[in-house]
Amino acid sequence: MSDTPRTDAASRMAFSGEYMVPIQDAQKLECELADMTKQRDALAEAGNQLLESLYSEDWRKVHAIRSMRKALAAVKGGSHE
Repeated sequence: MSDTPRTDAASRMAFSGEYMVPIQDAQKLECELADMTKQRDALAEAGNQLLESLYSEDWRKVHAIRSMRKALAAVKGGSHE
């Protein structure tokens, strides 16, 4: 089984006998990857803030928890509750 089933499904043989993926499909996959990367980075940053706040003042804990909830809510399929 392939690690890239969506790319495999979108690929087709070009005139040269090599396989290619139409630019629209490649752009869509790249946009989805960029979106997931942003979500991952936001989640990691909020997680770091939350962990750091465990050793700090209580007001920082509240801010970090809110940031973590916001990051979790931004992840598609996630929930902040």
